[in-house]
Amino acid sequence: MFYLEQLQHSGIIWLLLAVAIITAFYNSKVSFVALALSLVLAFWLNHISIIGGIIICVGLAVAKLQALTQGKLKLILQTAVVLWMVALAAHLIPGFNNLHVLEQVLTGENSLPFSLYLNLDKPLVFFALLLLIPDMLKQQTLYKPLHNIINKTQFVGLVTLTILGIYALAYGFGLLKFEISTPAWLWVFALNNLIITCVVEEAFFRGFIQTKLANKLKPIWAVLITSCLFGIAHFAGGIAYVFVATIAGALYGLTYLYTGRLTAAIAVHFILNIGHLLLFTYPMAK
Repeated sequence: MFYLEQLQHSGIIWLLLAVAIITAFYNSKVSFVALALSLVLAFWLNHISIIGGIIICVGLAVAKLQALTQGKLKLILQTAVVLWMVALAAHLIPGFNNLHVLEQVLTGENSLPFSLYLNLDKPLVFFALLLLIPDMLKQQTLYKPLHNIINKTQFVGLVTLTILGIYALAYGFGLLKFEISTPAWLWVFALNNLIITCVVEEAFFRGFIQTKLANKLKPIWAVLITSCLFGIAHFAGGIAYVFVATIAGALYGLTYLYTGRLTAAIAVHFILNIGHLLLFTYPMAK
């Protein structure tokens, strides 16, 4: 079922949230103003409770405060923010009434049913990361060893072949079957997947974890470790799903390493996801 009426009633909240996320790539001040408006409206329309509002304010305040500290205190505050972000992403924090837009829908007769919520808690991870790493969305230093062995055209070809390989691997594991579909709710799925799912996940795994690890280890090791963590985060789909997600994570990580741009990793992530929905059973085959 597609809950269009609920979307029409409360959709302005997520429209403002989308504006906040998109403008973050151009002007952080405008972004946080749009975020504030979105959260105030969410509180007004009962999508965030008083408890949820307090938890949001405290979490973002600590993320901002850590930049003014040093040493052990900075580490403690950053650790607290990371735990707060993980809890948000896992929907463990009370006070959020996320918008239920799809209920047990099917993309085709061979697909498993799935539901979709427009989340308010998970996107906050992105804004906390902007406070932890203000230059996260800027062009990062290019990894020259990769550029020495492969040019841009070759890299695009490699990315394309890897995406096809990931589909083939998932098909081989029985996770997917060919099933072309263009459901009526495709636009909701696509916007949510691009602006919330892909942006938040790439910001956390590539912009934060991979970047932090690359400061301590060789960049390739940072990519490998981060991709494994990304795969483990998809444990609900089973061992085969974790393996496929790990390969996908490595692709996103290498894209980020090669281009130095988080937007490139986001784009590749979205292309793989939307191709999955349009061409195969989604989220998995029966």
